[in-house]
Amino acid sequence: MSNDQASFEDWVNAVTRPVIGLLLGVVAGELIKLAIGGSIWLAVITAVICAAIWFGLLYLEKLNIRVSTWLFGGSGVQPARMRRKKAPGTSWPAKVGRYGLAGGMLAGCLAAFVLPQSPLVLLA
Repeated sequence: MSNDQASFEDWVNAVTRPVIGLLLGVVAGELIKLAIGGSIWLAVITAVICAAIWFGLLYLEKLNIRVSTWLFGGSGVQPARMRRKKAPGTSWPAKVGRYGLAGGMLAGCLAAFVLPQSPLVLLA
């Protein structure tokens, strides 16, 4: 057992990252099913658009421009400066938050392939 206390950020990440990963995995699984089903052009175009958005957001973070600042011009309340820990947390919420996105994406892809009805219909 570790003596590392889970912070509020660890708890938020433990809840949100698996859910976001699950939704991304469902979308990725449906894209793969589209490509397998013969609509390869629709799958490729959608994947290219999603990749452009993803890498665009990563590029903005590399430039230290927050997405909210880029969209809204810095109006409103700015987030507080974050003090980063030197080492990642070892509590179980920190571990779930760290690996939750990948696990959620895997579960979402499997759900898209295994369920008889599309999970996107179940979400609506």
